[in-house]
Amino acid sequence: QGSLRGSGWTGGGIEEATVSRNVFLDLGFAEDEATERALRVEIALRVELLIRDRRLTQKEAARLFGVPQPTISKIVNGKLANLSLGS
Repeated sequence: QGSLRGSGWTGGGIEEATVSRNVFLDLGFAEDEATERALRVEIALRVELLIRDRRLTQKEAARLFGVPQPTISKIVNGKLANLSLGS
């Protein structure tokens, strides 16, 4: 179970593809937009890990980062489209 080795499956019609380190490029986004999206995801993951590791509330995290609590809520809930990356 969990292995295709010896099952006779050959990949039936799946073509070998080149993948980048940026899933958004692989999905066809323009390079600048793909880079920005990937950066937003990376920031969100790091913020979430920090909150979890330090056992912070969203309010405490907001104070730590100097942003409003609703911004932290958006990050934690993956609502990153309007997340400003500027200062």
